[in-house]
Amino acid sequence: MVTFWYPADPPAAGILPGAMWDRRLAADQSFYSLFTDIRWARIIPAAVGHRFVGLPLAGNSARYPVVLFSHGQPDHRRAFSHQAEELASHGYVVVAVDHSDCWASEFPDGRYLIGSSSGDVTSRLKDMKFLLDELARLDGSDPLFGGRLDLDRIGVFGHSFGGEVVQTSRADARVKCVVIYDATNVQASGAGLQKPLLVVLGQRNLLYSEDHLLFTNASTNAIFLQIKGAEHITCTDYAWWGQIPLGRTPALAKDACLVWFFDKYLKGEDRPFPANPEIYNVQRK
Repeated sequence: MVTFWYPADPPAAGILPGAMWDRRLAADQSFYSLFTDIRWARIIPAAVGHRFVGLPLAGNSARYPVVLFSHGQPDHRRAFSHQAEELASHGYVVVAVDHSDCWASEFPDGRYLIGSSSGDVTSRLKDMKFLLDELARLDGSDPLFGGRLDLDRIGVFGHSFGGEVVQTSRADARVKCVVIYDATNVQASGAGLQKPLLVVLGQRNLLYSEDHLLFTNASTNAIFLQIKGAEHITCTDYAWWGQIPLGRTPALAKDACLVWFFDKYLKGEDRPFPANPEIYNVQRK
């Protein structure tokens, strides 16, 4: 299953949004048992966000840059909706896929498939290649996206186990730049990275050494930074709904870095670096 977020024209009067998460996933209490803090079990089911479906793309002929997202494990494609919405509001089409090791996917026919939870990097890399290939088909003939996807401006973003997007960028010239947040699998091939890179970690993190090594070995246009008050899941909607340190101020700082980076390396906009006070330990090369 794949979800797209995109710049859209406003809905007509009387059209109401639907739930962002699929109902069975939102009601899956076993998923929330992953969180040891009882706050999350109470907050998440009641705050799954909302969406409009099937609205036309904004503008008559504008082509939008594309960002592909790879979730952590075990997680799912819709758990990062706040940052996808943020990017879409800045003129990006954001595409997120459920990998085979996701928590679960609910299909339109009602099937609810539990993921393998295996951490299958090979399968994830195939998923990302599939998405890149599918973008060309959609841009060529899809009623909604035909002629609207700028396939010369594609970036990738991965969280946690989704760090395999680094290998995707190494292997595929269609990917122009990379963002990771506290990610692993970033050295899957042992190769360096010759494309613009943004590495973001929280104040408390799991993968500092691995991610900083990737930054150290990057050739150029690489940025490493941390976010005060952020943790491993501050990248997700779970943090957005909670309070500091897993809350909105660190999430806003992270989103500001995300937008700045893609604006610079996909749109060519050279704006000032974000001034959010939570951003620290900024390193550049």
